[in-house]
Amino acid sequence: NKPEIQISSYQYNFGEIMADTVYSGYVIIENIGSAPLIINNIAPDCNCTDAFVTKKKLSPNDTCMLNFTFKTYHKKGIQKNYIFIEANTDSLVHLVEIFSIVNQL
Repeated sequence: NKPEIQISSYQYNFGEIMADTVYSGYVIIENIGSAPLIINNIAPDCNCTDAFVTKKKLSPNDTCMLNFTFKTYHKKGIQKNYIFIEANTDSLVHLVEIFSIVNQL
């Protein structure tokens, strides 16, 4: 019996977006294991990204949303940012990449 995490997409692609704006997105996290999944920490790699989950404890087959915002202030060109998800799974850390191409106004 152990938890197992499945994320609907390990890369969220905003595509071409404008600078000096805030964009929002989400992915679905599911516990496909047979024991409770505990999300211990959500850690974006920079202060341009905020992230939170709607639930931190998931029963087997339960889901939650990982919501995030990406701020494009002082950004230009191709951007790759990461959200680290720490959980009680065999692989302690899981990554979601946020990809975009920021165009100047």
